[in-house]
Order: sequence, then C-alpha cells, then structure tokens
Amino acid sequence: MPGDLKQKGVAFGHLKTLLKEDGVLFGSTILSVDVKKNVLAKIALKTLTSLGIFANQADKLDDLRHSLDTHFGQVEIQVRGPTAIFSVREPKIWHEFF
Repeated sequence: MPGDLKQKGVAFGHLKTLLKEDGVLFGSTILSVDVKKNVLAKIALKTLTSLGIFANQADKLDDLRHSLDTHFGQVEIQVRGPTAIFSVREPKIWHEFF
C-alpha cells in the first residue's frame, strides 16, 4: 500500500466499521525505520520496494501505534526484527471523540 503509515492508517478507520464490538483485527507489517534488519532482510526489502510490491521506506513503530490507537481502544504490537505483528480490539466509534 503506498504512502507512509499515517496515510495507510486511513484503512484502519474503514476496517473498524466492519468489526463487531467483540471482534479482533490482526495483521502484520514490515517496518523500515529504527529496526534492526539482517543482510537478507535488507536485500529482500530493497528488492520488493524496487518492484513496487512494498512501500514501507518510512514506516516506523510509533506511526503504526498512533494509527491503531486512533481507531481502537485496545492495541497490542509485537516486534520481531523488522516485522510488527499487531492485534486490536474495541473499535472506537465517532461519538467517542465528541
């Protein structure tokens, strides 16, 4: 998905409308900023980015957490190397913001 994590975070706003009140949304993403990457990961990320498959050159954990916290009341993120694995619950609905 093109854009940075703040722009990609718009998708979470759409997904939360599909999630039941007691539902769980989970997924993973590859981070590029402030994470350790071994040589194989660096080569794979560079290749996938150059092919247009990945667009995560500016993706960082803080932006992912902010995007998820904006839309969900319970957020869990585990980082394994450059991979962030997340699960979220309790979709925030708009009237909670007002």
